[in-house]
Amino acid sequence: MEVDRSGRILAAITVLPALAVAGWLLAGLPLLMLGRFGAVPVALLGVAAAAVLGVLGTRRLGKVVEATSLQIAGILAVAVASGVFNGVMHSEQLAVRRDPATYALYADWIAAHGSLPIPPQAEAFGGVDPWLDFVSIGFYDVKGSVLPQFMPGAPMLFAIGHWLGAPFVVPAVLGALAVLTVAGVVARLVGARWAVVAAVAVAVSQPILYTSRTTFSEIPSLILLFGGLALAYDALTGTSGRRLRGLLAGLVLGLAVLVRIDGLRDVLPALAFAGLLIAMRRFARPEGVVGPPLLAGLVAG
Repeated sequence: MEVDRSGRILAAITVLPALAVAGWLLAGLPLLMLGRFGAVPVALLGVAAAAVLGVLGTRRLGKVVEATSLQIAGILAVAVASGVFNGVMHSEQLAVRRDPATYALYADWIAAHGSLPIPPQAEAFGGVDPWLDFVSIGFYDVKGSVLPQFMPGAPMLFAIGHWLGAPFVVPAVLGALAVLTVAGVVARLVGARWAVVAAVAVAVSQPILYTSRTTFSEIPSLILLFGGLALAYDALTGTSGRRLRGLLAGLVLGLAVLVRIDGLRDVLPALAFAGLLIAMRRFARPEGVVGPPLLAGLVAG
């Protein structure tokens, strides 16, 4: 009984990060498009959307994983240690040479002004001049305005840090959540015992250390992709709420494109898999019921 309860807890806490990120993005994007991406409206709508998705994605979870309380504690300890370490060792890249500075300035602008594009503000440089332009690495001149190069998903998450006065701590927090999410997928596939090992391996890997210390988009994308995989697993192996979890899995996976444009490449296999599941309905396979909602979620995302 204790193992079953701990397993349900582990299954729930390892999909909550992806559902929370998805809820925040779903609420934030319309507000950004309307020029109303402010701390209060985004917090109200984003937290509400995250809570709704969290409840829908974790209620009535079946026996998708077996775990003990000690294994859960081990996974959480690794994730927290990862977040603390990367928070202490964080870097602050603001000179635009590579992606992190572009994301940092992007997040700073939308956190302070709540809208895009960015007006050129030539007066700050002494007025209009033929030799003055506003094109640089990571920023484009679009019809006289400045438009950041990247997708808005990651900056909408990093904006939280600007509102809280700790702009470079959010990547470390997201990195810790990524470790937790990956551990959840491993627990589902090979067991919670190996999930602890996987959490350690992911936390100390150089790519995760590097991208968790500053404003990269890889970590939010990782949370959505692995969270979507975990939800898809729950939908395929569960006994109740399979269509709903399939829909949520597709939605979470699809929203990875809002974080990184090459997320489209990452979710293409999910489209093929959804098609396979739909085809399986003709053979009366129970997994086939997940196909249509998974595809619908991908398209919506």
